[in-house]
Amino acid sequence: MNNLKQVKSTNFEGQDFFIGLDVHRKNWVVTIRCNHMELKTFSMNPSAQQLYHYLSRNYPKGNYYSVYEAGFCGFWIHRNLHELRINNIVANPADIPTTNKEKDRRRDPIDSRKLARELENGSLDGIYVPSEKQQALRSVSRLYYHTSKDRVRIKNRIKSYLHFHGIEIPRVDEMRHWSGQFINWLNNLPFQQQEDGYFLKEGKTGEIFVDIIDTETFEHIHSVIFPFNPEVIKNGYAYRRVSNEDGLVVIEKFHISTEVYSPGNM
Repeated sequence: MNNLKQVKSTNFEGQDFFIGLDVHRKNWVVTIRCNHMELKTFSMNPSAQQLYHYLSRNYPKGNYYSVYEAGFCGFWIHRNLHELRINNIVANPADIPTTNKEKDRRRDPIDSRKLARELENGSLDGIYVPSEKQQALRSVSRLYYHTSKDRVRIKNRIKSYLHFHGIEIPRVDEMRHWSGQFINWLNNLPFQQQEDGYFLKEGKTGEIFVDIIDTETFEHIHSVIFPFNPEVIKNGYAYRRVSNEDGLVVIEKFHISTEVYSPGNM
């Protein structure tokens, strides 16, 4: 007579699981709760597909609810989770109830536990998530807004630079609106030092000659050639603001060689 083994499959049908996600570019910290108990907190690769496989393997047929904070990750995680039948919301970080201890001990596991706990308690409301079409239009609007600000800032820099060198802009209508005639006039300005002309135009290599100005005294400190126009230079680092593929503004930080820039001397 053959020995028969009885295999019991675990079934969590009808049970609710609450998942707090502390999302980062390289990893996610995940906390899973059920029936007001913490089941597990762990770190994983930033993948909605892997999270779904873990949940369906360990808690099959359960109802999955998740939350993560709005931020630099945008909404692609939210869309991927919904495609996998995980009911996700994106929470405003300022609206998440936080204890004093959690404020003093900010760590990724603590943040994910807090998100899962408050999601289970029902104290979180998701923010509005735009459609992909709306997000694309928003990205275009932000790009236009920041480009317009950049143009105004660059124009003011040029005017300040001309004033610094004692060059007066001709008081004619053609010179007021940055017309083609005005641009040609700028390109043909004579400078006693060849390096002074680099500020007004990019070289063939795409490098830009940038004047470093003390923002408090407006004193000219130094001049450096950069591959881009930095918005801020501080403590040996150059910073610029750009928009990522999700339309969110991020700050890029670049270290400057001490051969080019020495904070102690500037």
